[in-house]
Amino acid sequence: MTRALRGALAGLALLAGALGAHAQPAAPDTLGAAADSAQAPARALRRSLLLPGWGQATNGQRAKVPVIAAALAGTAAVFVFQQRRYVRYRRSALVAGCRESPDREPCTDISVAATEAWEATGQPTFAQASTVRNQARGRRDLSVLGIGVVYALQALDAYVAAQLLEFDVSEDVAVRVVPGGVALGVRL
Repeated sequence: MTRALRGALAGLALLAGALGAHAQPAAPDTLGAAADSAQAPARALRRSLLLPGWGQATNGQRAKVPVIAAALAGTAAVFVFQQRRYVRYRRSALVAGCRESPDREPCTDISVAATEAWEATGQPTFAQASTVRNQARGRRDLSVLGIGVVYALQALDAYVAAQLLEFDVSEDVAVRVVPGGVALGVRL
């Protein structure tokens, strides 16, 4: 398991821990509305972890869902592209290595796909094919990290947005700076 993948899994574990800490049932003496509002962030986080974008839809922020889907699809497409490129150049490096030193053990059983990959990549030397192979592997691993980051951020966004659903943004509260400090004014 790569370091990037371990980091992404650790981030998801932290989010799951946050979910467990906030998913406590409400006390029996609280009002129903207060219990619902206290459970809303945990519910949005759970839903967002189950299906990316579901937490945003729960919060009434449906415009974010296509952005999340596009970000996840884009990072997944980069992963698929880099994985295919990695396999192609891994095969190409095998063939090039066998052509440079045919007495190696894996050279006895080279597949037709490996030979075709070597020809399709322009018949590079072993060093050239290995360099491109390693670059593709690194980019593939970064795309896995990107998928994890997008997934974690959309879950965090759903949680924070649910926390701020009842935040008062009316014009009745004002903050102004005065020579002696900061003054908070409330209009009734």
